[in-house]
Amino acid sequence: MSEPTQKELKQQSRRIKQGLLLHFPWLTLFASMALVVYLLILSQPDVIQPYYILDEFKTDVFQWSLVALFVLFIGQDLYFYFRRQKRLRQAIEQLDAEVDDLWRAKKKVQEKAHVYSSHADKLKLFISDKLLEYIEYDEKYLHFKSIASEVRHNGVISFDKVRSALTAALLQTQKDLDDLSQQEEPTQNLINDKKQQLELYQQAIDAQKYLWDLLDLSTADNIALHIANYLINCEEQYYQQELKKNDQVASLLPVEVSFLPMTALVRTFSGIVEVEESEATRAFIEQNDLARTFLELSNFRVGVDNCNALLGNPNHFILLLENLIKNAQFFHGKRKNRQPSDKLAVQLIQNSGYIEVSVYNRGKHISNEHKEQIFQLGFSTRKVKEHHGKGLGLFFVNEIVKGYEGKVDITNVANPSQTLTLRMLTSNDMVVTKVIHIIEQDGKVFVREAEQQEFESLITWEYAVPVVSVEVSVTSSDSTHHFGDIADNEDYQYLDPVSPFIPAWQLDIKNARKAYKVQFKPLDRTGVVFSVKLPDVEARINDENPLLENNFDGEVEKLEQQFKEFEEY
Repeated sequence: MSEPTQKELKQQSRRIKQGLLLHFPWLTLFASMALVVYLLILSQPDVIQPYYILDEFKTDVFQWSLVALFVLFIGQDLYFYFRRQKRLRQAIEQLDAEVDDLWRAKKKVQEKAHVYSSHADKLKLFISDKLLEYIEYDEKYLHFKSIASEVRHNGVISFDKVRSALTAALLQTQKDLDDLSQQEEPTQNLINDKKQQLELYQQAIDAQKYLWDLLDLSTADNIALHIANYLINCEEQYYQQELKKNDQVASLLPVEVSFLPMTALVRTFSGIVEVEESEATRAFIEQNDLARTFLELSNFRVGVDNCNALLGNPNHFILLLENLIKNAQFFHGKRKNRQPSDKLAVQLIQNSGYIEVSVYNRGKHISNEHKEQIFQLGFSTRKVKEHHGKGLGLFFVNEIVKGYEGKVDITNVANPSQTLTLRMLTSNDMVVTKVIHIIEQDGKVFVREAEQQEFESLITWEYAVPVVSVEVSVTSSDSTHHFGDIADNEDYQYLDPVSPFIPAWQLDIKNARKAYKVQFKPLDRTGVVFSVKLPDVEARINDENPLLENNFDGEVEKLEQQFKEFEEY
């Protein structure tokens, strides 16, 4: 309850004075004075004897009238008195209630002050605890950082010498290749050798630049801030390049402030898969003009959109991809019940204002507790004996994402229960329809036909004639997929087309002589998807980053939850 102001107190005092003045017993006072005068006249009749009105004052009518009037005045005053007493009691009660409310409000304020003071102390302890937690850097990281600092400090001259030598060798090889091309009958083997040398020199220069960028990040006091500052400089240079598009001299400057995510993805895979496959991947992606590219490469399923460019250094994006993929490879290889169809899934998707790269691996789910800690420096879910990186990889990923003002999410993938309908056409034009159900029990996936009761790990159908086409309808997606042109004496394998990157089932058709079989096998999809979203160049230049959300309420709830956990601890 709010306290009255000074103006309100003055008005209240004025009303009290007016009430006292109006409710004073004036009539009774005047009646009493008149009665005293009357008694004085009766006791001393000589005073008004000359006026000849003494007889009128002595009549009974006059006296009873005077008594009645006096009693009336007294009764009226008593009525007003008791009414004022009642109002006074009500005012006193109201005043007491206001005082009680005021004291209760004061008490609440004091309690809040104690609570906030306690929260302030807890916040100090919480902050100090977190500071100690983040200050306690891992010894290996500090060792790596000190080595990187020394290499950067003492290796500048050596780096320039090596780079100058590689650049000179690259230019000389390019010149030799041009000279060979101008000859009348150049030797093809020699040309191929020069091209291979040219590519090796270029790869060495790129690798050296990548090493230098890693040293930059490793020696930075704050990786996210370092990348953010670099992006700000890139924005300025990007503006200058846009303003000087028609300037031929400016267009020849070797300053690259943006890059295509697809190119960075190809360079990342070049260092992970075999050389032959990386070259095939590069040629396939760069020559494909479709909006979406899907391919299977070694142990990967890769999907690439025609994405917009990103600002900054491509090596930062490559470092992000490498750490995500290597983390996925580790846990993917630790899966006990492996399936022949298991592959890592990498997708590069263009969205409105940002690009999204996701990496999926089969493996154990990540708990909600670990989701909050997995990006912290030094934290890892790996065992000590097999733990070499000490939680650096995902820490770098998170810092790069923060520098880009992006988002990184972790999603656990489960096995959905679903119903499918298979229609198989044989060579004698007979259509066989099968309705099957897929469920998960005790961490394993099973399948059964609609007319059966027991679930099995796979279902096999045998026919006397070969199967020439199969049509699959999925109830959950209301979609139908057709697998046709199945030749005799050949085996075929089809994966779930509804989810090609994380398939839920596998269909095998074996058309051997006198043994025509169709096998349906559900696949275990249990795994984890790391998804990174980064604003593209247009979103950053136009200051329209869709990934920025001012979720203040969520931040407050998160801080409050941390307080509760701290109190429980």
